[in-house]
Amino acid sequence: PPPPPPPPYFAGYNAALCSQIPYGMAVFGTYENLKGALAARFPDQPRMLVFFVSSAAGDLAGSLVLTPGEVVKQKVQAGQHDTVLAAVRSILRERGVKGFYQGYTGLVARDLPFRAIQLPLYETLKQAFADRFCEGSTDSISPPAAALLGAGAGMVAAAATTPVDVIKTQMMCGAGNESVPGVVARLLRTDGPKAFFNGLAQRVGFLGGSSAVFFIVY
Repeated sequence: PPPPPPPPYFAGYNAALCSQIPYGMAVFGTYENLKGALAARFPDQPRMLVFFVSSAAGDLAGSLVLTPGEVVKQKVQAGQHDTVLAAVRSILRERGVKGFYQGYTGLVARDLPFRAIQLPLYETLKQAFADRFCEGSTDSISPPAAALLGAGAGMVAAAATTPVDVIKTQMMCGAGNESVPGVVARLLRTDGPKAFFNGLAQRVGFLGGSSAVFFIVY
């Protein structure tokens, strides 16, 4: 007999793991390397501009490996399939490889602004904290302080990008033929502006907490 499905709060966790690990490698590998290269090549440019460009490039690189896992995960979480394998088979059968990139534009529209807010804001908060309490040395920031700074940056970025997260989720869980303007028009027609803030508290809490944990290590 097939193995029992995971508890509902962990539905799609294996698809998330398989996509999030290479996604993190692509995003932060690109970000750190490009940030260093741009800072060396253009030393007179504002640091915030370097952070912004590097974070946007990092997220674009990561989105190519994240989207398939997100599509599969959300179809399982939405109850459209019982297992990740069933979701993968169904997507391949019905839409082919391109089905794994359903909602790609919505995901980029959510994650690129999130990362372009989160990382520059964290870098700014980190330097300000170091200047105030650590004699300008960011290496001297304690793990609890890094967690608080990371949580703050993550929560601000999460709140600002909740509307595009709602649009992305609608696109990935739909039939696959709806554009971003189409989703926006439908949500406005059916639920009004408040629809774009569904799950705001959960998103802010989750990404604030995960950012705190991440930036302790980062």
